[in-house]
Amino acid sequence: NPKSKHLSRVFGERGAMPQLKIGLLAIQGAFIEHRNLLESAVEQLQQEQRQKKQNSKDCYSVEAIEVRRGDQLTEDLDALIIPGGESTTVAKFMQQNGLLDAYKVWFSGKAVVWGICAGLIALSDRVVDMKTGGLAVTTDRNFYGRQRESFECQIELKPVEDISDCNEYFPGVFIRAPKILSIDKPESVRVLATVNSYPVAVAQDRILACSFHPELTEDPRLHLVLLKMVLRSRGEL
Repeated sequence: NPKSKHLSRVFGERGAMPQLKIGLLAIQGAFIEHRNLLESAVEQLQQEQRQKKQNSKDCYSVEAIEVRRGDQLTEDLDALIIPGGESTTVAKFMQQNGLLDAYKVWFSGKAVVWGICAGLIALSDRVVDMKTGGLAVTTDRNFYGRQRESFECQIELKPVEDISDCNEYFPGVFIRAPKILSIDKPESVRVLATVNSYPVAVAQDRILACSFHPELTEDPRLHLVLLKMVLRSRGEL
C-alpha cells in the first residue's frame, strides 16, 4: 500500500520488528528531519547497549508515524513529537481534527510527549497572557523576536540522566523561539540544556520540551533522550 508506506518508516536492526512507535504531529514543522534523527538515535541506542554487553534481544527498532487525526493517537503509540510551527495554527488544527481530546486520553497512560518551540508553548502550564497545561514552567512565546531575528548558538547540555554526552555543545537553532521564564516546580522539572544560564530544554516525568529546533541539526542526542524516556516509561530501562 503506497499510502501506508508513506506514513511510516521502520528504523533499526534489519529484520527486527518495530518496538518503539513514535508519532510525529504532521501539521507544520520539519517532521521528515525528525524521522532521520530518530534513525540515528536508535543506532546510537543500540551501540550503547552493545557497549554495556546487553543481550542482543534488547535491540530496539523505531517506527515513525505521521499523526494528523485524533484516532491515530492509539494505545500502542509510545510517544508523540509536537514539532515547531505557528502555535495558534497548531492549536486550531488539533481542535478541529479531534486531537486535543484524544491527546488527553492518550497521555493519561504511559505515553511520552516532546514539544519543540510551538510544542513547548502548548505543553507549558503557564504562558504569558494564556494558560495551557502539563509542564510546570512559565513560557513567553516569541520572546526572541520575529522570523528575521532567528539565530543559531551553542547550547550547553547538562550532565543529567539520559544525556549520553554533555562534553560537546549542542548546535542550537532558534526560530521565533519561546523562552522559559521560570521553572515553577524545580523539584519535578529537570533542566537538560541552557543558554547563558537560561533553560532551553527541560523534562518532567513523561514530558520533554525545548525552545529550539534539534531536528534542523545532525545531532541525535535529544532524540536519544526521547527514546530513553519511552523505554523508562515502559519499564525497560
